[in-house]
Amino acid sequence: MPRTPKLRKVGGRNKYWATGAGMPPSELKYFGPVAEMPKQEAQVLFAQHLADTTGPARRGQREVSVAELVGEYQQWWIRTQDVEPSTIKTKCQTLDRFVDFIIPLPLPNAGDKLGALPALECNDDHLLAFLGKRKATTKATYTRYLKSVWKWGRTRSEEHTSELQS
Repeated sequence: MPRTPKLRKVGGRNKYWATGAGMPPSELKYFGPVAEMPKQEAQVLFAQHLADTTGPARRGQREVSVAELVGEYQQWWIRTQDVEPSTIKTKCQTLDRFVDFIIPLPLPNAGDKLGALPALECNDDHLLAFLGKRKATTKATYTRYLKSVWKWGRTRSEEHTSELQS
């Protein structure tokens, strides 16, 4: 069983920040020389390295984008809800606007469509940027629609996980 990855100082006289439990020196992941890099900076790089090597894609899971989540939700919602066609049109237009929204500065991934963002990375800042200067009633409606998507996604994920475990 592999050891837990840790940030370590390796080397003789010239020490480097590195990780790679039980690996030969040629396979270690180096972050920089100890003399030139503060520990906090090395820890940030180490955390990014862990995210890259142990993220959902590395664990055999696929990251779902905002667009995919919203699309699946729309299909499910249209199939299961008995509502007026105008209600369906309104809700789907709102969700499509969210997916097509261009992320503004200073948010990460500025200039990209929100739909391209992994759903787990979408947060309150993205919602607030999308809502912008809309009227309070519109903001409340849009927020309710979007919360229902993420709540459905979370429930769907739990159902899928329990199906795999049984």
